[in-house]
Amino acid sequence: MLEDKPRTTAYLKAVQLGADFLRDKVVLDVGCGTGILSMFCARVGNARKVYAVEASEMAVHTEEVVKCNGLEDRVQVIQEKIEDVDLPEKVDLIISEWMGTLLLFELMLESVLTARDRFLKQVRLNFATYTVEFACLQ
Repeated sequence: MLEDKPRTTAYLKAVQLGADFLRDKVVLDVGCGTGILSMFCARVGNARKVYAVEASEMAVHTEEVVKCNGLEDRVQVIQEKIEDVDLPEKVDLIISEWMGTLLLFELMLESVLTARDRFLKQVRLNFATYTVEFACLQ
């Protein structure tokens, strides 16, 4: 995702637009990867707490990136599958780059829905309400 500047910039703009809503809120980043969305929420959105959940070994590196950015007091990296996580509180917002490339390669929608059902205080809005895909087949 980091190499996809338009996509990363779109997420940053969404966090900037939602900054008033995010201020002092609790956020869950499902499949946080490098933690870029978690850090956007903490730094730009001024979220009180961000739980950055990543199942892979990438979580070890993400924790270091969070520390290097001085956000370890607000971003907690958790290396576990979202289905196995126990959070100490409900969250106000779930953020996730679940779609992947062409909606085909991440397959995380089910995990995001599980997180919603287990951890979200209440459903208020959804930025990604639909997608449009185009393919050129020869």
